[in-house]
Amino acid sequence: MPGGVTVSDLRDVPQFRDIMTDRLWTAWWRDEGLVTREQLVLKVGENFTSTSIPFSLIAHRGDVFCGTVSVIEDDMPARPQYRPWLAALWVEEHARRQGVGERLIDTALEIVSGLAPEIHLYCTPENTPFYERRGWNRLETDVDGVNILHRRPVV
Repeated sequence: MPGGVTVSDLRDVPQFRDIMTDRLWTAWWRDEGLVTREQLVLKVGENFTSTSIPFSLIAHRGDVFCGTVSVIEDDMPARPQYRPWLAALWVEEHARRQGVGERLIDTALEIVSGLAPEIHLYCTPENTPFYERRGWNRLETDVDGVNILHRRPVV
């Protein structure tokens, strides 16, 4: 695994809950105003009552947070036929370009392989090549400025 990084289920490392929530809030929702921090805290909390989906993974070096990714049922209400979704991939600046994001995605795919026949994500056009190089296929292009991709989980 990249540079001594461990990938753990958030349920097993709850000490990372607050930093995960903070990073996601800052990266995606704080400036949008569509989701309050309190709503995000509740969403992250769903990981602790779930036995399958949703789940979140944490990349860490001991007690140092390196990144996170989640698998959720619905990330685009306008596309209810696409379920589940890989969502909210975040890698800390100090851990970028070290394979941490890829390891988080691969671990999520391994877990999803026992839960669903395929998984989806949406991303900006700029980030689409990152996923396509890793076996994701485009389903739709330019859906309100993002592309929708999917792939079969790792078996």
